[in-house]
Amino acid sequence: MSMLEIDQESLNLSLAKAVITTKHSISELSPLVTCHEIDFRNSTIISEEQNSVYQKIRQHRYKYYLEKAKHLTQEHEIASEVSIDSRSIVYALEINKQILLSLRVTPSPFEIESFQLHEFDFNQFYQYAELGRLVSDPDVDQVTTALLARYLLCYTGLQAFEKFQFKGFIAICRPFRITYFKKFGLKDQFAFFYQKRKLSYHVLSAKMEEILLHTAALQSNESYLLKRLKNKFRL
Repeated sequence: MSMLEIDQESLNLSLAKAVITTKHSISELSPLVTCHEIDFRNSTIISEEQNSVYQKIRQHRYKYYLEKAKHLTQEHEIASEVSIDSRSIVYALEINKQILLSLRVTPSPFEIESFQLHEFDFNQFYQYAELGRLVSDPDVDQVTTALLARYLLCYTGLQAFEKFQFKGFIAICRPFRITYFKKFGLKDQFAFFYQKRKLSYHVLSAKMEEILLHTAALQSNESYLLKRLKNKFRL
């Protein structure tokens, strides 16, 4: 057996383990948490119910923007967001009819390319997807938010690799979100200051193989998250 075959076999085992652990988490949390997936890349199949969820996601985002990111409430930013959503897959976690966390997965061309980072070669991310708009409910405590983010990122990774065949992820985020993405396996590539928004950002990325090494290990505290959610929402 060649080294290439061994590596592929190891990768397949890692993927299988990640799939098993993530699906176990989904089954454990599904009585409390609804995970929405809206694939806008084929708008003809978006149901009325999905559109209703999307409107809730937009309201959830706007609530966060008003408190944490006022620059994203500007009309041109909202228009850009909707435009990118229309060719993306949008995920959200909902409890008691309340969206607590959302995330967008966008195939190339990425939102980050509009930042005109000429020194960065985006061709290296062929068949990757961009993670963006990781938005949390500002009323939810940081520990719960971190646990939900871990869960949603693992679920998204499972879907991206198993269902959509993406080869890896690239992400852009503010400094305070780096920890979430690093625990998911993404590596910090570089930081830059975006003059138009007067804000600093980080660019992270990882291949599927690197992410899989982290994903299976992350899904280990479902009981703790369940207990915390039950206490917080009196379920």
